[in-house]
Amino acid sequence: MKYISIAVLSIFAGIMIACGSGGVQFAGAQDVVDAFDEFDLQLCTVKIAQMIGANSGLGCEVEGGSVEVYTFAGNAKAGCNNNEYCKILGTSDEFRLANIHNVYSGNVMLIVSGGVDLGNALIADLQE
Repeated sequence: MKYISIAVLSIFAGIMIACGSGGVQFAGAQDVVDAFDEFDLQLCTVKIAQMIGANSGLGCEVEGGSVEVYTFAGNAKAGCNNNEYCKILGTSDEFRLANIHNVYSGNVMLIVSGGVDLGNALIADLQE
């Protein structure tokens, strides 16, 4: 009985760790761009993702603004918070005044120019 309990707890812990990052998981930024249903991201260019601790990045135009799409090896918000340059991007007063916001889901971070509502709508589209 003791071993069954340990096995069940181990499985539960594994599930919690796997799901702990929450949200969606993508292999790369192009996979994220391809996954949008309600938004048409266009004129995408490659971004230097390693500068912010990400493994891939694209900058694209979208109706209502623009978006930079980054994927991380794990949880995007934690990955960004572990990188000094990325952390500055998320807390900069200049970015907020320019209506630029970071939004996160799973291993995806979006830097959205066009307002927090656009960012939230983009994340919601990915999660559907």
